[in-house]
Amino acid sequence: MSQRLQSIRFRTSAAHGDTLLLSLDAILRAFGADVELDSLAEALHTPGANSDDARTPAPDAVPRRARADRIVEAARKWGLELRDLHPPEAAPIPVAPPEFEQHFRDSYMPFIRSALDRGDPVLAWMGWPPPDDKAWGIVTGIDKYTGRCVGRTPTSPDSDLVMIGPAVQVYSIER
Repeated sequence: MSQRLQSIRFRTSAAHGDTLLLSLDAILRAFGADVELDSLAEALHTPGANSDDARTPAPDAVPRRARADRIVEAARKWGLELRDLHPPEAAPIPVAPPEFEQHFRDSYMPFIRSALDRGDPVLAWMGWPPPDDKAWGIVTGIDKYTGRCVGRTPTSPDSDLVMIGPAVQVYSIER
């Protein structure tokens, strides 16, 4: 595992329990960005959008997608280019159909492997084991036995979690 992947650290913040905010913050700081959580929260904010944590799913996914559209723009403010591997508007939410797992494996895993081979973390939404199943987290590896993504979430910052399903939104570092 690269030094950058090993340097991923989540901040704990009672004021900011948003898993997208904390995951993007950890990635930006791993790349040397000086990030203030309030500034990043402001950059991610979309008027009328609710938390992207999705532990309480919105009846309508549009606000969540609208906020997700700000991820690339927010990262750019701190000098990092992100690429959406699975566009927000194509996310199969609230529940991914069974065939999505194969699509994810065939279409997105090669890009995730490539990013990890470069030593770059990958930002991923959903697919983590409960209670983080609808949270954002950071993929830092691939399990050699199952071939599934491995990483951490803000609520499990010190334990590697093997994803139990495909992420419905994925962002890699663009170089």
